[in-house]
Amino acid sequence: LRHCPGSEELKAQVIVVEDLLKQEEDQRQRVQQEAQRKRAEVEREIAISQQLLGARQTDEAVAKLEQALRQYPKSQELKSQLEFAQRRAAVEQAERERVEQQTRRQRSEIERDVAKAQVLLDSRQASRAVAALEQGLHQYPDSEELKSQLKIARQRVDIEQAEQERAAQEARLKQQQIERDLATARQLLDGKKANQAILSLEQALHRFPESIELKAQLEAARQRLADDEAEVQRMQRELRRRAAIEKGIAVALELLDSDQTDQAVSTLEQALRNYPDSEELKSTLQDAQRRLAAQQAEREKAEREARRKQAEIDRELTASRQLLDAKQTSQAIASLEQVLRTFPDTKELRAQLDLASRGLVREREEKARAEELAARKRSEIEGRMQSARQFLEAKRNEQGIDALR
Repeated sequence: LRHCPGSEELKAQVIVVEDLLKQEEDQRQRVQQEAQRKRAEVEREIAISQQLLGARQTDEAVAKLEQALRQYPKSQELKSQLEFAQRRAAVEQAERERVEQQTRRQRSEIERDVAKAQVLLDSRQASRAVAALEQGLHQYPDSEELKSQLKIARQRVDIEQAEQERAAQEARLKQQQIERDLATARQLLDGKKANQAILSLEQALHRFPESIELKAQLEAARQRLADDEAEVQRMQRELRRRAAIEKGIAVALELLDSDQTDQAVSTLEQALRNYPDSEELKSTLQDAQRRLAAQQAEREKAEREARRKQAEIDRELTASRQLLDAKQTSQAIASLEQVLRTFPDTKELRAQLDLASRGLVREREEKARAEELAARKRSEIEGRMQSARQFLEAKRNEQGIDALR
């Protein structure tokens, strides 16, 4: 504008800029004033809270600060003051609770001491009640309730002392009678008369129902009776157990004697399942099992021997049949007789030998018949030859030739 002082456009622009600057200045001042007002308000709220805190109205101070902070949430001073007030409130609350707890505890202890003393008084233990109340009063000397209860307890002490002297005399007499009853019961128990002892003690306990000694002795007598009955039952069970074990062993031994070892082992195993702690059953079962194993081994050995024997017999039978088929009956008989000396009880060999012997007899008979026939034929031939020679010597040739025909 200094270069162009006559420019209306520039003048107008300057006016606009100046208005903007003025508006900005006004706005800055308003913001500054608002900030000052807020700060003053915050300081006033803080001052009020401090007054409330000084008056120990901490909860009101916290509420006031929380309300102010909702209005000015960015204020660090309010936040700091609120945190301080909240800590103060927490401390005061803890202190109130501590005082209240201490007061309740004190009241509870006083009531407990009074109740304890009353229980002792009700159970005719006034001296202990006095001691307990004196101890409580030493801790809380201003308690009128403890003082009043202590006075009552001391009066009761005097009354109880007189009663105790009278009761002591009665107790001595009662104890003497109880001891006599106990002695009687012990004598009956020593004499194995638990039922009579129990009856005697029950009668004594009816007279002296509060006697601990009588109750204990009665319980002991009942336990003795129960123990005796349990022992009798145990002995009966043991006798039945022993009888069952002995019966099982006896049955097993009979089976073993009759070579029924398998059944004997089964019998003993069943008995051992019923009485697994019987060492006698275990021992007998082990013996039977060993015997069974030995018999099994012997049977297996006998079976192997029988198979070997049968195989040899079968071979000999086959060989003898082959000899018989080959008309070598004598050799077959000799072989069978030799084998029979080794296996004399074999029916197959004896049957084969009988068969071979009958065959040999038939062969000999047939041979004898054949020899006899041959002898007759030879005799006939010789007779014809003799006749022929005679005819030939008589010059009767034709008749000699006919004789040879």
